[in-house]
Amino acid sequence: MKTAVALLVLVLVSSSLAATDWDRALQRYVGMLAMEINHADNNVGSTWKNCGKANDPIQLKKFSISPDPIAVPGNITLGAAGHVASALTSPLKATVDFQALRNGHWIKLPCIHKVGSCVYDDVCKILPPGPCPAGVKVCHCPFPAGLVALQNIKIPLAPVGLKMKQTQVRMKAVLSHNGVEMGCYELDTDLVVNS
Repeated sequence: MKTAVALLVLVLVSSSLAATDWDRALQRYVGMLAMEINHADNNVGSTWKNCGKANDPIQLKKFSISPDPIAVPGNITLGAAGHVASALTSPLKATVDFQALRNGHWIKLPCIHKVGSCVYDDVCKILPPGPCPAGVKVCHCPFPAGLVALQNIKIPLAPVGLKMKQTQVRMKAVLSHNGVEMGCYELDTDLVVNS
């Protein structure tokens, strides 16, 4: 499943997916995540950070996600701003570490059907073809250097069919090109499932 990587590429390098492809991918991703998580822990809200070096070519400067916590089913709205120092070309590798807080301990979620803690050898090859959504200029490789600003990217989240209260999730993604780190990002957020 390509959703975790697609979300990061959307936020970090101005990529996006065609609306229907994005909706289906994200709905499947949240559904599979809910199958892995069924315990509630404390709510701390969403936080993010660049976890790489100060001179990494991709630097995220601002990031927002609402509502906080994320409610499933429901809609989320993303916003981001950053800088890409050099053009990003294939192969753009993403190494994703995905964890959930369960009974006070962070549990690494395995890579199942390309969802969870996975390695994607080339993000450029997993972005669906088609036109970019409104307000997004470039959504396929290569991604040009420059400032990136995304506002009000709306994503619907479908019901997952499971009952759980709330849990914290953490995602860390490292993007690299031919073995050179391009950027590292962490996102911690809360997930609430309403049945």
